[in-house]
Amino acid sequence: MKNETVRPMTDGQKEDLVNRQLEAWRKIYHDHFGIELGSVVIPAHRKGFDRLIVVAYGITTQQAYDICEKLFPCWKSTDRNLDEAIQTNDRMPTGGTYAFWVRDRIEADEELKNLSANDLSSQGIATETVLERELHEIVYFLETGGKHLDIKYTTLTAGSRSDGGDVPDAFWDDGEFGVDVDWCGPDDAGDGLRGRQVVS
Repeated sequence: MKNETVRPMTDGQKEDLVNRQLEAWRKIYHDHFGIELGSVVIPAHRKGFDRLIVVAYGITTQQAYDICEKLFPCWKSTDRNLDEAIQTNDRMPTGGTYAFWVRDRIEADEELKNLSANDLSSQGIATETVLERELHEIVYFLETGGKHLDIKYTTLTAGSRSDGGDVPDAFWDDGEFGVDVDWCGPDDAGDGLRGRQVVS
């Protein structure tokens, strides 16, 4: 089989990509969060990063987890409120709504396997926070009629740290737990632990 060349998107295709996904986010925030999404600054599209994530002003990690819990089974490895347990995040919508692009794939980035949170930080690679990963799960679940991310591997949400310095991660457990929010160490790395790179 011949290798097919992936052609760059035209301006019209990029506009359609943004408009379609932005409309989906407006519906999600209206229907599930009770928020009317205002204006959003969309960062420039980069080839290969086709999934738009929109983080609405004022929402919190625990709030997004609560919405996840209403939609599908969830489990977190702490009895504490996630906003208390996870206080360090590379980005939070405290100053306004923001958006970014990630690769549009079920599993986290193979390009980032075997890289710990500390490795990613030292290389200047921005990855999803826990809040962003929760929102990514919600939009994918609703878009696909009930499917989930990270069936085989685990997203290392290296954009967040717990108050004890651990790094949260997330994956789909096909058993009783559903979407798991767990912890690992900042130097933990492996083939199955992968960040999701953010383009903003």
